[in-house]
Amino acid sequence: CVEDTNVALLATVTRAPSCTGTFMYFFNWKKDGSDVRNFLADFGVLDDQITQTEPGGNPLTAGLYEVNITESWVGGTPTFSDSFLLEVQDVTAPVINCPSNITVSNDAGLCGANVTYSNATATDDCAFSIAQTSGLPTGSVFPIGTSSVGFTATDGAGNSSSCTFTITVQDNEDPELTCPSNINISTDPGSCEAVVIFSTPTATDNCSATTVQTSGLPSGSSFPLGSSTVQFTATDPAGNTAVCSFNIIVSDGENPELTCPANQEVLLTGNTYVLPDFVVSGDVTATDNCTSPVDNISQTPTPGTELTAGVYTISFMAIDDAGNDAECSFELSVVDDLGITSEDLFEAVEILNPFDNQLVLKILEEIQIDRIRLLSLDARLIIEWKKQGLSDEIRLDIPNLARGNYVLELGNSKKVAYRILSRR
Repeated sequence: CVEDTNVALLATVTRAPSCTGTFMYFFNWKKDGSDVRNFLADFGVLDDQITQTEPGGNPLTAGLYEVNITESWVGGTPTFSDSFLLEVQDVTAPVINCPSNITVSNDAGLCGANVTYSNATATDDCAFSIAQTSGLPTGSVFPIGTSSVGFTATDGAGNSSSCTFTITVQDNEDPELTCPSNINISTDPGSCEAVVIFSTPTATDNCSATTVQTSGLPSGSSFPLGSSTVQFTATDPAGNTAVCSFNIIVSDGENPELTCPANQEVLLTGNTYVLPDFVVSGDVTATDNCTSPVDNISQTPTPGTELTAGVYTISFMAIDDAGNDAECSFELSVVDDLGITSEDLFEAVEILNPFDNQLVLKILEEIQIDRIRLLSLDARLIIEWKKQGLSDEIRLDIPNLARGNYVLELGNSKKVAYRILSRR
């Protein structure tokens, strides 16, 4: 312990009336059987009451002391002795100092950090010891957040003092988040969209993380034509984030639907037949799952082409906005004008005109009739009868036919002739 020079005895002697002379008192201090201090009080000639204080002498340490007192006359022998016990106590606690607070970042890939720190230090008048009383020991992996470490210094008298400091580990590591690859998909049949299902990506983190979709349509939605972006964000408890995104690309892979009319026959009204625009007339139509209306429809031969008698293939192509196309065609037969007849063919056939629900042809001469058709005045086929061959009379049933004028077409391998007939 630090030497204590403030420990001293105050000696007071009161003279008895019958006592005269010079008195001395000897004070002897012992600790553990050894002299540690001596004090001689010379009071001289007593005069009533005299007080004298013991000087500092040898310093004393904390502990139990035996104090022996001996009275003597000057030049004489001891006349009185006594002793008592005196305890010097250590009541001062050590002064302890902890390290400063520590703040570190997490170790890579860990939800904590390995932290090394120094022990606390202390000072005291007497011997002492320092012990860690709380917290993880130095060199440990401290968790994310703030942890407390405590030390206590205790001296031999049981006096103690404590201190604490904090170790704060900050999570500065972002999560890792990987999105799916871009999704390329065609539109659903008959739709200009596509239903797309995708999985939520899973994030990894040194601690933990949650993943939420932060933009784009959710899985299972109908995604529109084109490119749509879907974004996810992963967040850990410390607020660190990671973001990823991918694109859902919906393309139109469906062809338009193109409708052509049935095969047609037209009659020449002059030397040539001027081909009409079947798209403008509405005879050719196109629909599409995305492009509406379908305006890109081409016709071959082009409208306005002049055709002579013969059979032609009229072709059409429709192209939608994505470049998908569809084709269709029909045959157009351009036949001789109604004014051109074959007299010898009709001279061999007697026709009842006008007719009712049945058309009767009487064959007057032996002639082969291979082709019998009834047309409207605009050359559209109404009825076609099977090949007849050689016969004296041909009866043709005509049910559900409106009253009006029609064109009868007769033909064989050599000739074709027409005649206008009326139904009652």
